[in-house]
Amino acid sequence: MRVISPEPKVWCKNRRRGRPSKSESAEIKRWRRRTARPATKAKYPLRGATAETPFGDLKQHRGLQQLPVRGASKGLCVVLWGLLTYNLMRCFTLGVAL
Repeated sequence: MRVISPEPKVWCKNRRRGRPSKSESAEIKRWRRRTARPATKAKYPLRGATAETPFGDLKQHRGLQQLPVRGASKGLCVVLWGLLTYNLMRCFTLGVAL
């Protein structure tokens, strides 16, 4: 899986956004090159319709603002159950046969 995300805001006052630092890893350098490509910039706006909608639904309508469990594996389980529920509800709404 390749992450398509904007560069985070820089908290250090001495560093400007878009400028690599000397301590960056090879993965971060590859991510910067990948996100600078025109094809990747064209894909980024599509993220709102694919990734943001289910998480927004879980937050607003299903009450998943704060996880009720502790630990990464349990948190992942809660999120996956929520997404499975979202997908099943979308199938029923759209009339897709399972």
